Amino acid sequence: MKQQENIYREMKGEDVGIWFISDKYGFKTSVKIPSNVIRSLISGCQMELLFGKDKKDNKIYFHTGSRIYDDFTNPVLITQSCRFIRDYEGLKRILNERKVVIELYDELLTCSATAELTIKEEDQIAVLEFIEDINNLYTGNYDADLSVSLDSFVYSLDSSQKTSNSYKIKTKSIPCEIKNWNIINKHFVGFSDAQQVKISDKDEGRIFERQIWYSMESLFLNDIYLNPVVKQESKHRELTDIFAHHQYGNFLVETKALGILKIDTQQTIERKVANVKKQISKGIKQLIGASKSIKKNLPIYSYLGKEIKIDSSLVPHCMVLVSELIPLGNWKEIENEIMLAIINEKIYLHVMDYPEFMKYIKASLGKAETLDYYLMERAKSFIEHGGKIHMKTNFVKEN
Repeated sequence: MKQQENIYREMKGEDVGIWFISDKYGFKTSVKIPSNVIRSLISGCQMELLFGKDKKDNKIYFHTGSRIYDDFTNPVLITQSCRFIRDYEGLKRILNERKVVIELYDELLTCSATAELTIKEEDQIAVLEFIEDINNLYTGNYDADLSVSLDSFVYSLDSSQKTSNSYKIKTKSIPCEIKNWNIINKHFVGFSDAQQVKISDKDEGRIFERQIWYSMESLFLNDIYLNPVVKQESKHRELTDIFAHHQYGNFLVETKALGILKIDTQQTIERKVANVKKQISKGIKQLIGASKSIKKNLPIYSYLGKEIKIDSSLVPHCMVLVSELIPLGNWKEIENEIMLAIINEKIYLHVMDYPEFMKYIKASLGKAETLDYYLMERAKSFIEHGGKIHMKTNFVKEN
């Protein structure tokens, strides 16, 4: 049980990762990846397991990872270092099995699906020979040397990701087959609502809304609403996908899923980028409309009919959250659109992907006021750095 608790804490602290687990309860491979990547795997995209070995200063560092071909020219790359003997024992056990259960966890660390993972015997043997004696592999703290070694593993897999200190190390990649899917039907139960989420649901936009709602729910308790409506004259229309508020802040969220289960699996990356841009532009326009409705003091209701009382004088945080913000192509037009909306509408406007947003949720430690502060700092940074959309935030823990 102690091992499971440790692995759970590690998974909670990492954005993505892969764990090879073997204990008295059995053996399995657990992978934490974004929801859109899980959908791509369910849809049949290929996955490779990756291994790296770095002999340096009388130490042998070992790294593991995965390459997931949701896009053949720009696949998802997951990497991490092994630091415990349990990591090596789990990997060795799994490499001696014909079939292994694989569990796929999303950004909320909820299991979205399980399946059967199979590795060819010759590939199993090749990796075992690559590992050699697990007792000679590094165990210990995650220090500066291990960090550089991990950067070197990434660089060895993708030469475009070179850092100032990285170097080439030995790597091995093997294909694996994933089949016999079991999709988990999850229920998110909040303080004032409950929603069902199934990763294979064709209505990906609706599922994405529910994930974001549940992500924010612990910060706002009873003051967060899914699909609230605004009343103008005798007509009701949706205000925004998600609305939340506290004494000093209002938050309007538009969620935009990529629609992976519906799109052509051979769609080019250029087409994907164009689709994301289109969705973001639509979300910005929707948020501008929603913020104007609030400024007009139009009555707002939950979808159950409860009137929502807010302070309309507050500058709102308006967020377009996408399942993936692809770091390719020219985004200048969208960046200009964001900047103009901030200036002309007097709002905070944020565009980010779900993994990035989850960093803010985790760092807020259950306090809406802290999220409010961090988002104000983000808006300030966005302006200071020339309005670049691909902002990445790292929250450093203080000792």
